[in-house]
Amino acid sequence: MATVSGVWVWVDYFSFEYMDIDESVNFSSNGKSFTRLSISMYDSGTPPITEIINIRYINDSETIKVYRNNSWQNEAYKTIDFGTTEQTVSEDFYSFLTSAATQQAPSVPTPDWANCFVKTSTGNKAVEKVWIKQGSSLNVVWEAEETGINGHYVFNDILQPYPTATAKIYLSFTRPPNTASYVSIEFKDSEMWFYYGSGSGSMVYDYNYNPDDDPNGWYGKNQEINITNSSEVDEVFTQWFLANTTKKS
Repeated sequence: MATVSGVWVWVDYFSFEYMDIDESVNFSSNGKSFTRLSISMYDSGTPPITEIINIRYINDSETIKVYRNNSWQNEAYKTIDFGTTEQTVSEDFYSFLTSAATQQAPSVPTPDWANCFVKTSTGNKAVEKVWIKQGSSLNVVWEAEETGINGHYVFNDILQPYPTATAKIYLSFTRPPNTASYVSIEFKDSEMWFYYGSGSGSMVYDYNYNPDDDPNGWYGKNQEINITNSSEVDEVFTQWFLANTTKKS
């Protein structure tokens, strides 16, 4: 048996392969909740032979044929959300899902910046805090001392896309346990690169990785970064960075 969770997006068109899968699994799509997913692929049986592909989403009150005649009846049904809790599914269903759909990176809620405040406390060190108003409560969503985001961090296995397709961020860092110094991070569409002061660089993360071949988009196993100077980093990078890393104690 296998397990599934998270948000997945089906392909535009399915390749024909004889199958009949009726899977009991909880998911939502296009604002509706479902408890079963049916996949049927067969031929018409009489000349001229026609290949038939039907995908149905099912709950207690309705059955919706979301894909038939080689097309989606509503593009919104291409996206399915299995929730955050892992669910056990059959190997046949899991094999079809992973071959015909792409799992999306977990989403990070966008703060309501209109209700955010920056406060500076006095004392031995200046501390900036970004607050967000959530209902009647004020919660800290970002906090840093005057050294910015300096420190030792570990990147998440799966990274959120950067807010802009291309960007170059200047900061000084190393990749422990290595001591070689880097001077910038660059985002190039679906790739993240680290650059040395010499101008040479290397791709370290590929957003277009194939989950059938790799568990995540990292090139190599080193996901650590030790930032020594982040004085030129802007708020956009800071928010993205803190959402995609864990600081080591």
